[in-house]
Amino acid sequence: MKVKSKIFYWYVAFLLAFTLLLLLPAPDKATLIKYHLSAAGLRMLDLTFIVPEALIWFAAFYGYEKMQRYSQLIKTGDEGKQIAKLARGLLILAIGLPVNAIFGAILSIIAAHEPAFKNPSVIIGNYAELVFPLLAFVWISMGARGLGELAKTQPRLWKLNTTALAVIILGIAFCSLIVLDHRELRTTYHMSPELVMLTLGIPYMYIWFLGLFASVELQTYSRKVAGVVYRHGWNLLIGGVVSIVLLSILLQYLSTLSTWLTSLSLGWVLLLLYALLLLLSGAYIVVALGATRLTKIEEA
Repeated sequence: MKVKSKIFYWYVAFLLAFTLLLLLPAPDKATLIKYHLSAAGLRMLDLTFIVPEALIWFAAFYGYEKMQRYSQLIKTGDEGKQIAKLARGLLILAIGLPVNAIFGAILSIIAAHEPAFKNPSVIIGNYAELVFPLLAFVWISMGARGLGELAKTQPRLWKLNTTALAVIILGIAFCSLIVLDHRELRTTYHMSPELVMLTLGIPYMYIWFLGLFASVELQTYSRKVAGVVYRHGWNLLIGGVVSIVLLSILLQYLSTLSTWLTSLSLGWVLLLLYALLLLLSGAYIVVALGATRLTKIEEA
C-alpha cells in the first residue's frame, strides 16, 4: 500500500490500537497459572501473535486496494461497477479483521475487571464476529452475480447442487457439534442449543453458502474472460476467496470444541493457532496477488 493511501493510515491505527490493548492490561493470573508462565513470558507470546495478525490485515487491505484500483481502471463499463462490489466486500472483510480483534480485546479487558460481564462479553463477541463476514459476502455475491449476468454465464447445475449439498453437510455436522455436549456449549456460547443454532448456526451457514456460491459464479465468469493471463489473475482471486470461506468454516468448527482446546498443552495450542494464522495470511495474500495481477494487466 502506498504511504499516502488512507487505507494505510487506517491499517497503522488499527495495528497500534490492537497492540496497546493486547499489551497494556495486566496479564490474566489464571492464564499464567494454567500454562506456568511469567508475566514477561506471556507478553512475549502476545508479541508473537501481533506479527501474523499484522500480516493478515496488511494482505487484506492490500487486496482491497488493488481490487478497487482495478475497478477504477475499468469504471467506464458495467463490469467496473460489479468489480467495485467485489472490492467493497473485500474492504468489509479487511476492516472486520482488526475491528473484531480490537473489540474482542476491549470486551476481555472489561470482563477482567467486571466478572459479571464475562458471559455477556462472550455472547456479544460471538455476534460481533458474525456481522462483517455476512455483509462482506453479501456484497461479494452481488458482484459475482452481476458479472455473470453481464457475461451471460450461469454455473452448471451440478456445480450448484454440489455447493448446496456441501453447505448442507457442513451445516448438519456443525449443528451436531453444537448439541453434542451441553456443558461445552454453555462454556463456549453461554446460550441454549436452540438459540445458538438459530442465531449463529444458520447465519454462518448462509455466509458459507454465499461465499462458496459466489466463488462458483466467479469461476464460471473467469472461463469467459479473454486471455490466459486474465484468467490466471481471476483464478488466484477465486482461490483466495474459497480459502477464506473454508478457513471460516474450520474456525467455527473449532469454536464448538473450546473445552477440548483449553485442555491441550500450551505447545499444541500455540502450534494450532500459528498454523491457522499462517493459513489465513496465505488466503488473503492469494487474494491480494490475484487483484494485483488484474490491476497490472489494465495498467500495462
